[in-house]
Amino acid sequence: INLVEFLFGGDPMTADSFQFPEVSQEVIGEARYAVFRYPAVPAGTESQITPEATVDLAGDSWAPLQNGVAGIIIESTAEGYFVKMPADVRQYLRLIIASAL
Repeated sequence: INLVEFLFGGDPMTADSFQFPEVSQEVIGEARYAVFRYPAVPAGTESQITPEATVDLAGDSWAPLQNGVAGIIIESTAEGYFVKMPADVRQYLRLIIASAL
């Protein structure tokens, strides 16, 4: 958790006053997407960020998401790091952060 806080510019010693990540809906074409927004990833970071998804929290079947595969859209901009996935009430998302620190 501390790595996430520091990577995204948060303070691990204080409670966040906003939802993390921010979650919203977006319609792209005719499909409804769940949009997960994280703060922008600092330029020059040596960390590797990989979103993973599963439909079974009890199992260990997390799979990495790839931009452009199965409707997944991953964007890293100055406004934030976005993971957009076709909406599915049974799908869960996590963000894996591996640091070279």
